[in-house]
Amino acid sequence: MSGELKLHGHSNYKLSTYTFENNVYVKKTSISREESERLKIQRDKQNGFLKFVRDDEVLSCIFDVPRVVGESTHDDRFSFYMEYRNGFNIIEYFSHNGRSHYVKLFNDLFKLIEKETSKCKVTTLDTNLLKDKLDDIKSKVKDREIKRYLKNFKSWVLQTEVKVPTGFCHGDLTFSNMMMSDKILLIDFLDDFVDSPIQDICKLLQSVNLQWELLITKNLKLDKMKINIAYRFLRNELKKGIEQYMDKHDINEETLLILYTLTILRITPYVKNDMVMDRLKLELKRLEEKKCIHI
Repeated sequence: MSGELKLHGHSNYKLSTYTFENNVYVKKTSISREESERLKIQRDKQNGFLKFVRDDEVLSCIFDVPRVVGESTHDDRFSFYMEYRNGFNIIEYFSHNGRSHYVKLFNDLFKLIEKETSKCKVTTLDTNLLKDKLDDIKSKVKDREIKRYLKNFKSWVLQTEVKVPTGFCHGDLTFSNMMMSDKILLIDFLDDFVDSPIQDICKLLQSVNLQWELLITKNLKLDKMKINIAYRFLRNELKKGIEQYMDKHDINEETLLILYTLTILRITPYVKNDMVMDRLKLELKRLEEKKCIHI
């Protein structure tokens, strides 16, 4: 027996449930041959992250990752199967917890990011890599305002040296890719154009600055005042965590600004909701004008 899962976001993959011998699994399927290759990389990344978390005596007490149990290919569309795990999404978590839990959440997330960083080496990003990524985004967007942001951003970033730790990260560490139970369950790993813990920090910035999970939810029966207060506390904790991390690893603010701006730009080709696009444009305008990360 199988059934489609209804998820809200901007994924290029289809998720469905699959029951076998009274056990429930999640099936993740690509929508094209090109996406099949990316999905295979994501499968490998999920397997690698599972080992990374479970082999670490600290992280294994805090985090977990669904185990990949199989795979299949049909009409050039690749699928893999993973354990189905129960838990609260982040909005439900906000609704049932308070400030002390938010402090612990970010302490735990920065333990993860520090462990990622320990597996990395500092490298200077190839400007051609950045140029190719920006050109790829430009080819996919039609919005004139976004094209203008891309043009201005490209002229600036290609003249800037970007040094970051590279080698290992989740790739899409927004709150929407976490489930809360006895541990923090990490899902939806991304084959990023650069594997850097700074990317994971940028995705946390996306969650907190845009209130991303609230922005994309379809649940209208929410205590939005409580959730807004939660985001306010989270913003303070994220700011402290970022400042400590950047001081420790000698990361300059311009580097974070570049990768965060790129994070926002990379979302734009996949957005179909006008309200979400307006929020992204507002964030891009703020980044362009202030030339700094405001948390």
